[in-house]
Parts: sequence; structure tokens; C-alpha cells
Amino acid sequence: MAIATGTRTRYEIILEGPSIETVRIPLWVCSKTRDAICSAVQPCYPRVVAYVGKKRASFEWSTKLHGFATRDGYVIRYSGRTQRECESAGLLPILPA
Repeated sequence: MAIATGTRTRYEIILEGPSIETVRIPLWVCSKTRDAICSAVQPCYPRVVAYVGKKRASFEWSTKLHGFATRDGYVIRYSGRTQRECESAGLLPILPA
């Protein structure tokens, strides 16, 4: 998919953890703020819970990790890659439905 020039930069959000492979949450966000992550992930949150397990799905903001983290080491955060970088370097697997 080609990205039009002059459009806002979009950032990748990922879910990573100690016992799972890093997966991409299927959305792109234009803002790199805590509120942007929270509001963007909300519609996908049931999928996150299903993927990590209900007992582990208590995410709280972690300033150190720059994302929402659990005590078990699961983190929802920006990957540091833009949409353009992801598409040229290769996309991560998508969070299962």
C-alpha cells in the first residue's frame, strides 16, 4: 500500500510479553501520547485480553516503559516505527482475532 505524501505520520502500536511473540495491534495512530494509545487500543482490548489471558490483563501506565504494562511483563506501547518504515521493512504478525 502506498502512503500519500503530505499525510500525517502514523505510528505502530505493539503488544509484547515474556511468553508471547511481539504482535502488532491492528491500527495506526498519529499521536504518540498516553491518551492516544489508550483510546486507540480500547476497541481491540477484548482481543488483547484473549491473547494474554484474563488474569494477566491488568494494564497500568509505565513511564519507564513508555506504555501500558502488567506486573507479568506484558506491555502495550509504540514500537518506534512509522507506518512507512513498517511497510518497507516488514510488518509484525497481527494480534489474533
